[in-house]
Amino acid sequence: MLALLVCMCIASTLVITRASTQRRILSIGDLHGDFVQTSAILRKLGLMSEKGGWIGGRDVLIQTGDIADRGHQEADVYRTMFRLQDEAPASGGEVILLLGNHELMNLQGDYSSSNLHSLGGSVENRTEAFGPKGWLGKQLRQRTQVVARIGEKYGFTHPVLYAHAGILPTVAEALDHRSSGLSVEEAGQQAAESLNAAVRRRLSNRTWSQIRDDNSTYFDDTGPFWTRRLARSLDAGLCVELERSLQIFGGARMIVGHTPQADGKVHHRCRGRLVLADTLISSAYSGGGHPSIIEVGPDGEAFAMYPGSQSDHAREALPVVDPLVAETAVDVVGGGLTAQLRWQLRVLGLDIKAEHRETLIAAPELPTSKQVRRAYHRLSLVHHPDKGGTHEEFRELQAAFQGVLRSIGAA
Repeated sequence: MLALLVCMCIASTLVITRASTQRRILSIGDLHGDFVQTSAILRKLGLMSEKGGWIGGRDVLIQTGDIADRGHQEADVYRTMFRLQDEAPASGGEVILLLGNHELMNLQGDYSSSNLHSLGGSVENRTEAFGPKGWLGKQLRQRTQVVARIGEKYGFTHPVLYAHAGILPTVAEALDHRSSGLSVEEAGQQAAESLNAAVRRRLSNRTWSQIRDDNSTYFDDTGPFWTRRLARSLDAGLCVELERSLQIFGGARMIVGHTPQADGKVHHRCRGRLVLADTLISSAYSGGGHPSIIEVGPDGEAFAMYPGSQSDHAREALPVVDPLVAETAVDVVGGGLTAQLRWQLRVLGLDIKAEHRETLIAAPELPTSKQVRRAYHRLSLVHHPDKGGTHEEFRELQAAFQGVLRSIGAA
């Protein structure tokens, strides 16, 4: 059973407190240099004191990567997370830190979407900080991992897999230990440990140029740091691929960050098997930030929570998953819309409605030209390279914008 949470509105701010001593398993997505939002979330969840110390008891917190870049307070966020990681075990708690693609980029010396203010104000200082002997680079190499598996050790009958971007079968199949005589639990845990060890070897004591030149599948566009296939693909076989990866890791659900959800809400695919938890927490995106956290339970329950929200649905149930029921397809056609147009709408954030999250398009009605232009303007402020986005993301946004305008006859 999940710990009951009591929500109290005080001074127009939602405060979430623990109503029992039951251990909670909580995860938080991309923080991108926003110390104000990070500390507010941790305090409201009863994980961190006003002085910055761990007060979460036996709770487990998983941060799914991308603390680096965009915001100007990344150093403060890292120091806070490292402190909590050190203090939590004294009370039986745990803080698990995952690497994101932005950590990987900085370890590779790629500062194209970085700000330099929080780490010395120059490329040289940033390179030193993220180097194998730098205060941050050394800690990241030692403290972080690629994937976290919450399984039998935590009392879970429905294990949960956490990764930054997601794990495709092309990566998972090389880690498959199911034919070695191990139990499902043992094989899944061994797969997770093998992945973490393989990447740790590739980062340990290596300079930025050595990491950059490593052509491992782990670091490419289909790897656990970069892939967006699980979050965005419209292929009918998507859920089958997700299922293959989950089976190798002995998991019932995968929770990822990396791919921003334009409406600032947690979404899911494949009947809750995949949870998309990058809700644009950092105020570097929109000026306000959209704080969120995921709580999962041992029997397949999961909840999205929005600390500080005024919504009556501040604790929103996600589908309960059953590891014995394999997913076979994802809805990619319907509503009279082509897959290409559905994808373009998805990129612009125009296809998500809370009451129809199980499908990619809630209704066949197309948006107006004004709605399309407004969505493009809002997202261009997030994804423009001059604002911290990547060229790839911005090109994708531009192509989707033009595509939707052509489809509605407004180009």
